[in-house]
Amino acid sequence: MNIEDKLAKPDKTIGQHSNELIEQAKLLYKLGYIKSEELYSDLLVACKKHDYGKANSQFQKRVQRGGKFQPELEIPHNVLSIFYIDKSECNKPDSVYFAVMYHHDNKESPIKVFGENKELIETFISELGLETASYNKMKRNVKKIKDLFDKKLSEPEKQYAVLLKGFLHKCDYGASAGIECEKVNDFLNTSLNEWETAENVSYNELQEFCIKNTDSNLIVTAPTGMGKTEAGLLWCGDNKCFFVLPLKTAINAMYERIKKLCGDNSQEDYKERVALVHSDMKSYYLEDSIINGKNYDFAYAQCSKQLALPITICTPDQIFDFALKYAGYEYKLAVASYSKFIIDEIQMYSPDVLAAVIYAIKMIHTLGGKVAVLTATLPPFVKNELEKIFGEDVKTADFSDKGKLKHNVKVQEKALQSDDIIKIFNDTKCDKVKKYLVVCNSIDIANKMYLELKNSETNADINLFHSNFTKNDRKTKENAILAASEKTNESMNIPEIWISTSVVEASLDIDFDILITELSDLFSLFQRFGRCKFSHRIGKSVKSR
Repeated sequence: MNIEDKLAKPDKTIGQHSNELIEQAKLLYKLGYIKSEELYSDLLVACKKHDYGKANSQFQKRVQRGGKFQPELEIPHNVLSIFYIDKSECNKPDSVYFAVMYHHDNKESPIKVFGENKELIETFISELGLETASYNKMKRNVKKIKDLFDKKLSEPEKQYAVLLKGFLHKCDYGASAGIECEKVNDFLNTSLNEWETAENVSYNELQEFCIKNTDSNLIVTAPTGMGKTEAGLLWCGDNKCFFVLPLKTAINAMYERIKKLCGDNSQEDYKERVALVHSDMKSYYLEDSIINGKNYDFAYAQCSKQLALPITICTPDQIFDFALKYAGYEYKLAVASYSKFIIDEIQMYSPDVLAAVIYAIKMIHTLGGKVAVLTATLPPFVKNELEKIFGEDVKTADFSDKGKLKHNVKVQEKALQSDDIIKIFNDTKCDKVKKYLVVCNSIDIANKMYLELKNSETNADINLFHSNFTKNDRKTKENAILAASEKTNESMNIPEIWISTSVVEASLDIDFDILITELSDLFSLFQRFGRCKFSHRIGKSVKSR
């Protein structure tokens, strides 16, 4: 029986599909993402043999006629595939068995299926022309596969197995989707140099620090407006890069910003370079297609979902979920092993999310990935935890005193009222002050302030922005507040007042003339201060002890 002529999919043979995986593995090796010759050699074996079990008669009937998997009649093909692996072809056979046996997430554990279905397995391996006695020989290998689950990631044997399985997933997903599993980053350094020339700027201390320490992990604090985005990208250089932010609004804005930096929008160069990944990614891409009068680009969405593009802007739950070690987590962890991660606004996470992020950073560091925490505010305990993880492989710097001294802060010990906003507006409006940002601590208060200002005789364009708008309206509002920030005061006929919530805090690249904000915790206040030139804080004072 010629195994490779049997069907792996309705329109593809096992041989064709295996060869597609092998081409994906060659690409990863060529790009330098697989750093071990041994690992690469074992990956080629796993790619070739991973679907050989599909040659069994029951699977061949199903793939041609349709129908569901029947556990009383069938054995999952990944369990049967391990019988085709020749130990003499492998550097670390146990890891190859592990990768192939677990490359599909079945309802039943493959080890349990193996242990409880001896007779059925022997029937199939006999049908496939294999020695029936091979079942008893395979028992020892299955025991070693089981032992791998008990090993810690700090152990080299576990690292090898995790990477091998992760790379097999990467190759399989790319081949099945009909895409290259990775696009090369050969443009970022050039794009940044072109930006520097076009903007007629010189890199500042923060950016020079990131260029100098591109091979190290970084822990850096720097004020808003100092160019942390460009600094992070300069640190990444021409490498695989993830830009991790906590809020979808911030991610959308960062995506648009990096799109402009990395390609000609009219030529859609960015579709080979930059991806957006969060829970509403497809909706955002669809909206963008509709606005630009183009068809939805399924291939671009697929490449984004498969983490195939050089730069991915995402939420932590879309990349750091491997910290939870769900079935198949090795895929993202293998990608992380050759990637660089820029993490901004780390102080914004809840304790449970922060714990997962820090644990994910530990796993990334263990497998060779690099991390740069670049943020305006960094809680000391987070810094201590990160320094424990990185050990000597980290560079730290604090540029907090390098920002421009641009804030004038006035505090009123009272609850925020619309009359206070109107008074500040009337006292300050002039040719140089036309953009006002009001940040409330709740949507209810923001709505109340908006309605009261709209019903007043205030001569200003009054707007509202928070997270409770519909998806389409929120996108429109987001674009409008960004556009308002970019206006010059000379071009404005009347002042604009934007009333919002904490949704404007994280990485939304806006700069208003005056901020009026309710009292909040220090981290939030610092973030809000970064969105304006002057500040006016209203809130009940808190006595210190």
